[in-house]
Amino acid sequence: MYQLWLMCFNMSSRSYFRIVKKASVRANALAGLKFFFILFLSVPFTLFSQEKQQPVKLSFDSLPEIKNLSRTDVIYRQFCQVVDYNAKEAAKGPDYYQNQIEEYYSYTAKETDDLLSIHAATGIPYDTIATLNNIQDNSEKIQNRKLIIPTIKGIYAELNPTSTLQILISRENAEFVANSNSPCYNFNGHNYKFLSQKRLSSTQRAFFLDSSMSLPLDSIRITSEYGYRTSPVYRTWKFHKGVDFGAKEGTQVYACKGGTVSTCIKNDPIFGNYIILSHSGGMTSVYAHLSKIFVTKGEIVQKGKVIGLVGQTGKATGPHLHFEIRQNGIATDPSFIYER
Repeated sequence: MYQLWLMCFNMSSRSYFRIVKKASVRANALAGLKFFFILFLSVPFTLFSQEKQQPVKLSFDSLPEIKNLSRTDVIYRQFCQVVDYNAKEAAKGPDYYQNQIEEYYSYTAKETDDLLSIHAATGIPYDTIATLNNIQDNSEKIQNRKLIIPTIKGIYAELNPTSTLQILISRENAEFVANSNSPCYNFNGHNYKFLSQKRLSSTQRAFFLDSSMSLPLDSIRITSEYGYRTSPVYRTWKFHKGVDFGAKEGTQVYACKGGTVSTCIKNDPIFGNYIILSHSGGMTSVYAHLSKIFVTKGEIVQKGKVIGLVGQTGKATGPHLHFEIRQNGIATDPSFIYER
C-alpha cells in the first residue's frame, strides 16, 4: 500500500513540476515578447520623430541683441569670446568642429554698415550672414535691417530655394544637404540646413558680388520708349511696358544680369518667342519677339550669356527686341541700364 502511495506521489510531483516548468517557460516567453514588442515600438517611433523633427525657429525676440559692434557693448564682447573659441576649435581640424558653440545673436545694421564691415567686426564671413538672412546679392541694402549673426562660420542652404544664389548652393551641395544630420532652421519663413565651415564657391561668389547690369545687345537703337505711345500694332494710345531696340534679325541677345530662367515660351500670340529671367530682389527681365531661344526653364545663366536671337515673332512690325525690367511683377522704366 505504501509503495502504491509513493508511486502516485512521484507521478503527481513530476506532473506538477512539468506544469510549473511549462508555466515558467510561458512566462519567460511572454516577458521576452513584451520586451521586443516595446523595443519594436520605441525604435520606429524614435526614427519617425527624427524624420518629422520640426525646424528650430530663429526669432529676433528670443535672441540676445548686440546694440553696437563695439567692445563697450557687453553682448558684443560675449559674442566675440564665443567666436574666438570656435575659431580655435575649427583650426584643429574637422574632428573638432563638433566642439564649437553654436549661438545666434540679433543686430540691427547701422547706416554706415555693409556686409564687409560687419564681417570685419564679427569675424563671421559675409557669405554666412548673407545666406542666413536671405541677402541675395551685394547690392541689397542692409542699413536699418535686423540681422541674425551666428557664432560659427559656414553657409545656410535653403531647402526650397527660389533665388539664383540659393539654387546654386542647393545644386552644388545637394548630396551633403540630403545626408546631413544637422538640424533644420526656420527663419523668416525659410527653412535652412547649416553647412559648417563651407564657403561660397567661385560661381556662387560671382553671382553674389556682381550686382551690376549690362545691355541685352552689343549696340542699341531705340525704336520705342517706355511709357504711353501710339501702338504701331493696335494704332491706339497704349502704355508700353518696356523698350524696343531695333536690330537685325539674328542679332545675339544677352542676359542683362545673372539669374534663373523662369519662363521660356514659344509662339505666344503677343510676345512670340520670349524669355523671362529671375534675378535677386524680386527683379525679372523680359526678352521678347525672339527668332531663337538658346536656354531652358530652370537653367542658371550668368550676365552676358547669349540666351537667344533677335526676331519678329508674335505681334511685331519688324525685327526688334522688346525688353522689360519688372520689380515684383510690375514693369519699371529700364532706362537706368542704357542711360549711364
